[in-house]
Amino acid sequence: MTKKKNKQDLLQEMRLSTNPELFHFCTIANKMGVGISTGIQSLTSPFERLLNKSLLTNILNQELETISTSSSYLPIGSTGTDFVVYKGDHYSLTVKIIANRNSSQNGHLATSPNHHLIGVIGPDSVSLDLHQVPESHQNEVFSKTETLEYIGAFSIKPGCSFFIRADQDVVNLSRSDTPTVALVLSTHPLKTLTWLYAPASLQAQQSVAANPAHSRAEIAGLILAKMRYLPGTETLTRLTSHPAHFVRWSSIASLSLLNQKKAKQALLAAVHDSHPHVRTAAIKTLETE
Repeated sequence: MTKKKNKQDLLQEMRLSTNPELFHFCTIANKMGVGISTGIQSLTSPFERLLNKSLLTNILNQELETISTSSSYLPIGSTGTDFVVYKGDHYSLTVKIIANRNSSQNGHLATSPNHHLIGVIGPDSVSLDLHQVPESHQNEVFSKTETLEYIGAFSIKPGCSFFIRADQDVVNLSRSDTPTVALVLSTHPLKTLTWLYAPASLQAQQSVAANPAHSRAEIAGLILAKMRYLPGTETLTRLTSHPAHFVRWSSIASLSLLNQKKAKQALLAAVHDSHPHVRTAAIKTLETE
């Protein structure tokens, strides 16, 4: 059965049909499918051919024309200073404005759950400071003793790109004198957590969910439990087996507010959980009962 196309699908098709360079790139990337997560660097050459002003201005003009003629138009996931050019099943192309020095999240340096190719369109080059996580780094096992290693400063000239590895490379971007436009090719998230580091000490501060759906699961579960929504017991019980360890643990905590018997069963199972943080928390909780 053929999937019915929505307005955003039709918009993307229009962009591809009117922009040959974009069509060529997306044809190659779409054929790679999930393999783009390991083969993203093989796309460097066709990606860098997208780094021209005429392509971007054409797409932006089409966007403005659509907005001016349709009051119900819904952009393709564009927020703030990010403009989504194309969103595939396993990757996305996004235009970003690099206006000044920025530390990825709330004043911190941060790992990324995605692989990225950052390409500069212009008008200036983009400078970046590159750090790397230590070899002992494990994404799902947070440790405040971990410290980044500073690798060095690099510059990306207009028309060129820089590869950033998921959960390995940590960068701090800066522009020269004027806001600079960059095109970013990103895989879908490959890791469950984003780690945040202090810019001065380079020491790990905290980890946060990389996938918004995981954060939503934690929050929704807690709200249901606080509201004593008993039918939520079955759903929370299922979530105690979720792939993300922090969702498993938060579901057990929420479940304890609705059904003590189910929560006790989940705690006993969690003693043998695959993640050390969940095992430790379960043991400590059982010891205090």
